[in-house]
Amino acid sequence: MDTIYNILSDKVFDAVDTVKYELIGLQQEVPQVPNKIEIRMHTKPGFAWIESPEYPGIFASGNDVFELLESLNDAIYSYFGVPRYTAKKSPNIFNLPLPDGRIVVEKSKHNFAVA
Repeated sequence: MDTIYNILSDKVFDAVDTVKYELIGLQQEVPQVPNKIEIRMHTKPGFAWIESPEYPGIFASGNDVFELLESLNDAIYSYFGVPRYTAKKSPNIFNLPLPDGRIVVEKSKHNFAVA
């Protein structure tokens, strides 16, 4: 649950980033992120988490696969040092492979498909 502090600080950071990158036109250095990352998914009733043996430190969790997909992309962007402003404006580029072979993909922001 977001606290008032978290919500307000997020809005302040958004405003500062907008001024820096859209109004002033400062350039951001965006690191390269691999196209494919090995992950392992673990599940318990009502909860799931992933980790990457390839990149220790990439860890994400969620109450369902859709929340987990959002967390996965956030974790990857954070791990590789993608600036917050760029990460928030970027689509989720990683799909989430499920243990049964299906894959969760984001078709558009907050519109998911399981194939």
